[in-house]
Amino acid sequence: MNKDTIINSVKMNLEKYKIVEKFKPVRPRKNLFTFIVYIPFVIIAVYYLFIVSPRYESRALVTILQPGKPQAMFNIESMILGSSVTSNLLNPYLLIEYIRSYKMLDKLNKDIDILKKYSTRGDFISRLSTIPNQEKFLDYYLSMSTISFNPEASSMSIAAQAFTPEDAQEIVNSIVKIAQDGVNNLNKEVIHKEIKFLEEQLDTQRKNLKNSMYKVIEFQDQKGIMDPKSGVESEVAIIYSLRSKLVEAENNLRYMEYKMNPNAPEIIEQKKIINSIKDQLKSQYSELLGTSNVNNKESEEKLNDLTAEFEWYRTSQEIELGAYKLALQNYEAEKVQLAKDQIQLVEIVSPVVPDYAKYPRVLYILVTSLIILLMIYGIVRMIITIIKEHKY
Repeated sequence: MNKDTIINSVKMNLEKYKIVEKFKPVRPRKNLFTFIVYIPFVIIAVYYLFIVSPRYESRALVTILQPGKPQAMFNIESMILGSSVTSNLLNPYLLIEYIRSYKMLDKLNKDIDILKKYSTRGDFISRLSTIPNQEKFLDYYLSMSTISFNPEASSMSIAAQAFTPEDAQEIVNSIVKIAQDGVNNLNKEVIHKEIKFLEEQLDTQRKNLKNSMYKVIEFQDQKGIMDPKSGVESEVAIIYSLRSKLVEAENNLRYMEYKMNPNAPEIIEQKKIINSIKDQLKSQYSELLGTSNVNNKESEEKLNDLTAEFEWYRTSQEIELGAYKLALQNYEAEKVQLAKDQIQLVEIVSPVVPDYAKYPRVLYILVTSLIILLMIYGIVRMIITIIKEHKY
């Protein structure tokens, strides 16, 4: 092989290599666009234009009212701090969490068989699996429902989607009904606890009043005093009257002994009068104090202690009576207030059967999908270009 032949062969190989290099990037670029943009977009378009099941949405508008304290419960400060049990009875955001809970979903499944509505209707992608686990069931329910609260209007919007208009309306109706039942049960529970607490207080005051009355009655039985207001005063008044008469009779006796013969009939009669007064005093002391000693200081102190003891019992009874009346008034007033402060979930706008399918929004999804696919294609092309530049 001569020199010219070798040079011609090398030139032909170079030209062939250049031709291959010239046309080599074209085919992968077209294939890349087809796999990243064209085929996925066609699949998405076919699904959303010909296969996807329409979803209907029904919506209800409710508000939480407390007749005794209108609209106060929606104040941010009262919801955070709470002024009383009834004023903070139901935070609207707690009600939202209750509607979004598995407890609500379980009640819906028992009442209207929501699992059947979501698992037997709709296309193979949109519908729920026949036997989902608890977490998947709840996630699907949350994706098909929307609950929002407007603090300015004090209203709550409850919306639900389904594959038929009737199912959407039925689901929202059931959610509202179950939420109302939950509010009513909460009212009953709180009122029951409050009434029970008030009854315990009233019962305690009633027992205290009975104990004070029993002490007064026991004192009356022991001392023979029947009138709690004037028994001791009457007995003491009689004793002081007899003692005054005794002093006067003894003074008269001393005067008569000074003027008359000790054996004079007048003196003998006066002594009989004195002895009679002393006997009456002994009898009075015996009834009141349980002793017949009428002359020593101990009897005086005992009489004073008896009077103080009776006054103590009587004052205690009056205090307990006042406390019982106050507890009874508080009990009746709180019962009326609790009835006024009951929370009510009022339905402002009832759910209706929707006229058209709101979801899916096909045009929006197709445009968004195309934009995202084009962005992915651009990113992939940029990565490939950067790799080639570093390679060569």
